[in-house]
Amino acid sequence: MGHSSNENISIEITNSKLFDFLTVFEFDEQIVDLHNEYICELINLEPENPDFIIEFLHINEKHRVTLEFQKAVIKKMSLSFSLENDVLDSMYRGRFEENNYIVDISNNEQVYFYLEFSNGNSFELLSSKVFLHFYPAGPGFVSPQILPT
Repeated sequence: MGHSSNENISIEITNSKLFDFLTVFEFDEQIVDLHNEYICELINLEPENPDFIIEFLHINEKHRVTLEFQKAVIKKMSLSFSLENDVLDSMYRGRFEENNYIVDISNNEQVYFYLEFSNGNSFELLSSKVFLHFYPAGPGFVSPQILPT
């Protein structure tokens, strides 16, 4: 069953293939190209909230996309003082070292993601689940809120 052009869409990307670049997503007839068509607008990391949220805005339209990393543990972070026009260069699920072993999944059943942005910002983090949420522009468009899972 297809989605209408004004319907919010969420896809889980937690168990994507190791080392696949996760900057372009296709579902039904919608393509989301985070590298070429979206800029990073907001990074939300709050000490009292275990979820890590990155929000993107389409460069020409009002489409918004969020990446939601649930129960995230930031393992490494490098930030510049500017997010202006910051573009996601690469994102992938990878391996990491735990207890002197190279593993795909932690003992807590979390997976490891690497994110790099064009302005030098980067993150490495563990997460129990990862979702991409797509919020299309259109009549009655409301700024997105994270959809219940």
